[in-house]
Formats: sequence, C-alpha cells, structure tokens
Amino acid sequence: MSAVCPVCQKPKAKRFELCAECFGIYGRDRSEWPEWVSFLVADDNRLDWQDEKADRYEVTFTDISPDVIELIAE
Repeated sequence: MSAVCPVCQKPKAKRFELCAECFGIYGRDRSEWPEWVSFLVADDNRLDWQDEKADRYEVTFTDISPDVIELIAE
C-alpha cells in the first residue's frame, strides 16, 4: 500500500487503508464507507498491484544484454 491516504492525500501508515483522521470520519468497517471511499481504496490497491507486477515482470532496456542492444541500434 502507498504511504498516502487515497481520500485526503495526507500521510498514513502503509499497512492501513486510510489515515487516522479518515478512519475517524468513515470508520473501520468497509461496508459502512460511502461508495466513493471504497472506490478510492480499491483503486489505490489496484495501482499498488500493478506496480508490483511491473516490477516483477517488466523487461526494460537495461535488462537486455549489450549485444542485443547493438543489434537494435543497427
């Protein structure tokens, strides 16, 4: 999880979905959150998931061996 609250953009602990202030406003029970808060938290989780997958599976030019880069340059 990111270190920024998806609702108010203030710092939060990475292990929590919202900052302490937003937990105070919306509560800890997800079923009682407004839909837009649930959406923001789910979207934040999706972005973290995408970043993890990109870090694990994405191939960058620095990952390619130097002779392959030379072939591409020609």
